[in-house]
Amino acid sequence: MSLTLLAWLAAYGLFAVLAFVRPVWGIALYFLSFFGDPTMWWWGGPIASVRWNLIAGVITLAAVLLRGQPWFERHRTDWLSFLMIAIALNATFVHFLLAPDLAVSAKAYELLLKFVLLFFLMKTAVVDRSDLITMIMIFVVALGHIGYEVKVNDAGSHVKGRLENIGPSTARASNELGSLIVTIMPLMGAVLLCGNRWQRLGVILAAPFTVNTLLMGKSRGAFLAALLSAPVFLVFAPRRARRIALVVVLLGGLGTLALMRDESLTRRFSTTFASEEDRDSSAQSRLDYWGAGLRMIQDHPLGAGGDGFKRAYGMAYLSAIGHNFERRSVHSGLINEACQWGIQGFALRFALIGYACILAYRKARVLSRADRAKDAVLGAAMLAGMAAFCITSAFGDLLDNEWGYWMVALIAAYDRVMVAAPVGRWMLVPVQVVPQWADVQHGPSDEPHPIPV
Repeated sequence: MSLTLLAWLAAYGLFAVLAFVRPVWGIALYFLSFFGDPTMWWWGGPIASVRWNLIAGVITLAAVLLRGQPWFERHRTDWLSFLMIAIALNATFVHFLLAPDLAVSAKAYELLLKFVLLFFLMKTAVVDRSDLITMIMIFVVALGHIGYEVKVNDAGSHVKGRLENIGPSTARASNELGSLIVTIMPLMGAVLLCGNRWQRLGVILAAPFTVNTLLMGKSRGAFLAALLSAPVFLVFAPRRARRIALVVVLLGGLGTLALMRDESLTRRFSTTFASEEDRDSSAQSRLDYWGAGLRMIQDHPLGAGGDGFKRAYGMAYLSAIGHNFERRSVHSGLINEACQWGIQGFALRFALIGYACILAYRKARVLSRADRAKDAVLGAAMLAGMAAFCITSAFGDLLDNEWGYWMVALIAAYDRVMVAAPVGRWMLVPVQVVPQWADVQHGPSDEPHPIPV
């Protein structure tokens, strides 16, 4: 048994115990089994048959339930919870009544239910600002570790010049891993400014490895998302926090330029906007797949269940335009969402994302007015990460991946724990609000808690 495996088991046991002290460590346990899935690494063979991810989920659920945190509160983030339930109910309707083959649809349907539950666990486990930053630091460490393995230990493999077969089970391909990285990268930049000394040091160490992994994947969608999420970060950063946001963007841009020495990446990216004559075959084929997906939506507007395009109806639409595949994805998460769960499922998903973005923007603005510019930048980073996720989803079947649910859960937690109480019409001051279910002893001199904004 290797030392790496022993260290992983020790961390797993420690997080399992700490989860019952503070539920956010249950989320850390889940992500330890997600990013450090033993089946994905050379050292995990002896324990690969154990369902560590499922065990982590059960432990986290038990920890949250035992602590008594409310799943629903009198708070505007409850709308996110209701939309999540509506998404699950719609998927249940489509899966059982409209899917041509329940066995084909089952995997995507079960994953959707799992991610909805994960959303509730993540948003409920975060009880204060420290928990929120801890959760983000989990992503920082995980992506830094993957980048370290790629750079130092030559982990993964290179297929047609692109990095593949590295990372979590649902993000081992270059496009999926690229989407995951660009979704989290803005949060790394925000922690660089709003974290403590050790958290900042962690970001400084992890960021170069993370950016290097992104560049080695050569994902056009991820590269475009990285470019476009930077102005989103700046535009939606509150005015008082914009100078700090500009520093983050400049540092990220300079670091990327320093690492980007591969001309094949820029050549590949340039074909995204090339004319039809100059466009490479993969880019042209993607447009054909999108057209086939849109035609399927016209014929099945209420959806065809999980993998409805890839494994059920897509082959017929593709063969009609000269593409003969036994199985092929539509290469657009936006189209795929409607193919799977119908136009109504697409509307629910973007209502969820849109409302989450509104909450992040409003909270960032409130915190900026309260002279908490660094915390406001964190909200702008969440908006940028969500924008990056949506952009990558437009170029690949990525909208149903779980990091999209993570971002909504982070925004829900951010809106709930970053609170300020109004003092005057134009003035806001930060306060510490203790949830009603917290383990706090109230004495006779305790002041009543202000109502969060």
